[in-house]
Amino acid sequence: ESYRTRRELVLAGLKAIDGLDVHPPQGTFYVFPDVSRHLGKTAGNHSLKTVDDLCDWLLDAHHVATVPGSAFGDSKCIRLSFATSDAELEKGIERLALAFRSIA
Repeated sequence: ESYRTRRELVLAGLKAIDGLDVHPPQGTFYVFPDVSRHLGKTAGNHSLKTVDDLCDWLLDAHHVATVPGSAFGDSKCIRLSFATSDAELEKGIERLALAFRSIA
């Protein structure tokens, strides 16, 4: 039940971020939002050409750890885990929202 609650918290938070396309995961505790609308753009002096670039930038500039979907065969997505506390998930969603708002 706690994972179901966390899943819903993460899905609601990600769906509220402009430019992300999010579908409910079919299993486990990962979600793969499509970030392709942000690829090819810049954030400050960071070029976000690929999901790998975007994941590096999220970690370096916003302290959010993600995994490029390219590691799983999808170069349009990033992988996020919701196997942590509600408080950590809320903090992560806030940081992601701030990050994606800063992309030009």
